[in-house]
Parts: sequence; C-alpha cells; structure tokens
Amino acid sequence: MSRPVAEQADERLDQAVGTLYATFARFELGPVAGCPHCVGEDDQREIRRAPLRELTGEDLDHYAFKAISTWGDADDLRHFLPRLLELAAHGDLPVDVATVVGKLRLARWSRWPPDQRDAIEAFAGAWWRRTLTIFPAPDDAATVLRAIGQAIDDLSPFLSAWLDPPTELAARHLAAFVDELAHSIRRRPTGPVLPGWWHDQPAQLLTWLARPAVRNTVENAFFDASSAPIAAEMSAAADQLAWLPPPGP
Repeated sequence: MSRPVAEQADERLDQAVGTLYATFARFELGPVAGCPHCVGEDDQREIRRAPLRELTGEDLDHYAFKAISTWGDADDLRHFLPRLLELAAHGDLPVDVATVVGKLRLARWSRWPPDQRDAIEAFAGAWWRRTLTIFPAPDDAATVLRAIGQAIDDLSPFLSAWLDPPTELAARHLAAFVDELAHSIRRRPTGPVLPGWWHDQPAQLLTWLARPAVRNTVENAFFDASSAPIAAEMSAAADQLAWLPPPGP
C-alpha cells in the first residue's frame, strides 16, 4: 500500500475522533453511580485521574468493562465514549473492543440524536478503513468488524470497503479472516458457524464470502504477492473459501 493512502486513512481517523470529541463535549463528567460490589473508590478515582483526552487504557479499562451494566448510564458513556473509541482504535484499551463497542447497543444508541449517530458511524468507517491499511494492525480486520457489528447490524458498507481497492494488505486481512472462520467451523461442526456475531450477520458474511469478487481478490493477490509467504497465505485462503458452507436461510 502506498504511503499516501495509509496517511489518508490516519487523517480520516483523526478527523472522526475529533468529531466524536466535539459532538459529545456537552456531556460533562458528574457523579457516576456504580454497583458498590463492583465499583470501589479507587475505580472512581481512576476515571477522574486526568482530563478526558489524557486518560489511559488502564485508567478506563474497568469502566469500559462495567459501563451501563453496573457502572453509570448512557450519558456517562457519552462522556467517555470519544476517549474509549480513540483508545480502542489504536489498540490501547485492554478490554476487548467488541465489549467496548457493544456498550452502544446497551445504551440504545440508535435512539440518540442524528449528530451523535453520524459521528459514531463516521468513526466506525474510518476505523475500518485504517485497519485495512495496516498489517498486522492493532486489532485484525475480523476483530474490528466483529466489534463494529455489536453496534451496526448491516455490515455491507464495511464488506464493500474491504475490496475497494483490492490491496495486498486488505487481502491479507481477508485471508486471516477466512482462516479464522475455517477453524471455527472445524471446532463447531454442529453449532453456530460464526459465534460472537449479531442476528443475521453470519449469513450476511457467508453470502459475501461466496461472491466471485472475493475469490478473485484472493487469487489475484496470490499472483501479485510481494513474497512467497504472502502467496502461501492467499493459496490457503483460496482453498478454504472453496469449502466454506453456503449461507443459511
């Protein structure tokens, strides 16, 4: 991937993060009520240790795990959300990113005002695009897409972006995802094919993976591979794509 494309992805992510901070700035930090059995005084001090933009993943990891369920409400989440998502996008939050993004569904973010929803969706798109320009990334494409899927049901815009443009780095993420999926199917031959995804997303993913464009991307990446190990990744992915099960009804 050319350096300008990666730089553009970084810039777009920075802009999306800036929009998050601007959009949610109205939610100032007040008392954040928590379950006394789950949240202690030390935990409360950690989330107030520094200004929002200076809080670290270690400062926020306990809150990120407990938010909404046993610590704070939707407005509290909106205060911390820009920093939580910024840290998640850079791999600086110890909590699993799917857990963090999943708090949005618990907070019923789909009912939030349009400017707040737009800021979150723009961030998700920028985070995804940036992920596809880095390999290895702070979190691989499968992990980021699974996280995004905790809040956004329709993954088709993100799947389309995976092949636009069909770069070697994006293809390597795709090969890794196919490998992960193949191993998941082998481990759970009679159970869910894609555990950890939401509603009909497994069928959506399998339908997309069955498209000729996906196989063509992998095959072209094999022929254009910049090294023998990368060609081997693509060869294995092409073989695995050939026996993936069709999407369910």
